[in-house]
Amino acid sequence: MKKVLNKLLDWYLKNPILLDIVFVVFIYFILSNIRSILGAWHISEALIKDMSLCASKESLGDIFSSLIGTCISLAGFILAALTIIVTFRSNIKAKGLHDASNALEFILSGKYYNSIVQVYTQAIIEFIIIAITLYFFWLFADIFNSNCRLTKIAFCSIFCVTTSSARSLWVLFWILNSEFIHRR
Repeated sequence: MKKVLNKLLDWYLKNPILLDIVFVVFIYFILSNIRSILGAWHISEALIKDMSLCASKESLGDIFSSLIGTCISLAGFILAALTIIVTFRSNIKAKGLHDASNALEFILSGKYYNSIVQVYTQAIIEFIIIAITLYFFWLFADIFNSNCRLTKIAFCSIFCVTTSSARSLWVLFWILNSEFIHRR
């Protein structure tokens, strides 16, 4: 079971943007059809009518603004982490792989380096795409004339920001954990 989970995780880390798009389409579909889905589960009609996935225009402006700022900040944070990793790697190359004195040096000089850089690079790209997309919808919110649709876009964006952040943190903690295990 653990091997299957590791293979799924490896596949997800190699194709994160594609899989996030698939999940976003699925989430958008679920949010668009939430009333009929709940009705199929025989949930009270009064409860279904009270459910509204529409935020006010002012709230949406605040949400979009916060999400854009969050995406830009996270992209900057990951870019800083990526810069540190690349700098650390260049120092290791100068020393040589055989002189690696700890697990971190060994990881960053071995086959995992490209995977680590790829995860961080794709996270930065995803954050920038989300920020640009949200900015586009925020600018042209009056044209879309549907707060419900914009609310669903905000939910999907929050999902993407969360998964991208989680991927980056998972890789960071994996690196730190390998260093901790090496010291034992």
